This record gives sequence, C-alpha cells and structure tokens, in this order.
Amino acid sequence: MKLDVWYTDLQMRVMRFVVLVTLATALILVVFYIVPTLLELKLAPRAGPFIAFVVVGDSIGCLAIPTLMKVRWRNGLALYAALTAIETLLVGSGAVPAQRLAWVTDLVPALVLVCFTTLAISVSYPFRGVASSPRTE
Repeated sequence: MKLDVWYTDLQMRVMRFVVLVTLATALILVVFYIVPTLLELKLAPRAGPFIAFVVVGDSIGCLAIPTLMKVRWRNGLALYAALTAIETLLVGSGAVPAQRLAWVTDLVPALVLVCFTTLAISVSYPFRGVASSPRTE
C-alpha cells in the first residue's frame, strides 16, 4: 500500500468518525436537552417551578443514562438525586431564577450522554489497519 493511499484512507476514517460524533452529539442535545427544557418551561406555569424544574426536569436525561448506555441504574439515580438536591436548594433560596436554572441543570445529563456516546463510538469505530504507516522503502 502506498503512503498516499494509506493517508487518504486514514483521512476518510477520521472524517467519518468526526461526522458521526457530531451528528450523535446534535441528536442527544436536541432530544435530551432542548426538548426537555422547553417542556419544563411550558409546564412550569401550570404545575409550579418545583414540579416542572426539579422533579420532571432531569428525569428524562437521568433515566436515559442507564437505559441507553447500559450502566447501573444507581448511577443514573445518583445523578438525579444530586441534581435534584442542588436545584431544590437554588430554587428554594431564590439564588437563581428557575427558568435559567432549567437551562443549566438539564445540560448535565445531556453532557454525560454525549461523553458516553463519544466513548462508545470511539471504542467501536474501525481504525484497525491504519494504526501504523506503511514503509516507504
């Protein structure tokens, strides 16, 4: 295999990997960050900020972590409990407006899902056969 063919193959594999990770990240952010946050903001006037932002808010992302990423349920529940405690303190004290808090805290489970997905893609992506350059003798 010539060096230029090997290099082109590597470039194509890296490009596909980057596109795949970018698309997966965009999908996760839409499904597990933007949609739940908009749902919370719409639900808040009817159900109250505590129910909308604290109870409903992180449940979608925190339940998706063990379901989709095949990690222990206690990890998703621990993240949910930690975020709920932080949100309860911040909303209860009035330190942060509830609408702003929703956008910030919903990002945490989405970023965890992005990290897990990127790791899963990188582990399973076929970079075999391109690890070392061919000899140019």
